Amino acid sequence: MELKDLIGKYTVEGVINFEKVEIDFQKHINGIVTKDVKKQVGKKEAEVMGNFISELGIEADDLEGVKKWVKVNSDNSSDFKKDNLKLDKDFNNLTTTHTDLQKEYTNFKQDTLIGSLGVNPEQAEFLKYKFNKDVTEDDTFESRVVGYKKDNRITTNVDVQNNFEDNNDSDPLASLKKLRENK
Repeated sequence: MELKDLIGKYTVEGVINFEKVEIDFQKHINGIVTKDVKKQVGKKEAEVMGNFISELGIEADDLEGVKKWVKVNSDNSSDFKKDNLKLDKDFNNLTTTHTDLQKEYTNFKQDTLIGSLGVNPEQAEFLKYKFNKDVTEDDTFESRVVGYKKDNRITTNVDVQNNFEDNNDSDPLASLKKLRENK
């Protein structure tokens, strides 16, 4: 719309009604701006939606493409369920194996600690049972073995007297070094 036509529209007997001209002009301008803004918003909205869809890992550009993608993937859901069941079964088997290995390791460690006490097999089984019975969060199996050693004065020290007699070394550090080399 031309400005002359707009002014002519609101001119009566040579008097221009500027208020009506301004209102009509604003409506016209707002209509142009609104159309342009809607077009720009539509483009930006499509761009943002496309970016969002691609960030989700979906190979589509719009909502129709997403619907097609969902339909294709829902057809594959039975394969997914089968794979998921297989993975669950494998996970359960591995968990059971881990638990068994952990028990074996704990038994081995406890048997080794009990073996360091130098007791006969019957006593070893009894002590293992007794120590396991007394285990708490604060008092471990290892601390029970250490406590038993202290109470019964069991030491794992090796006699160094022989090292002094062999070469008549008077230096205790040299004797300890020889003792370590002999092991």
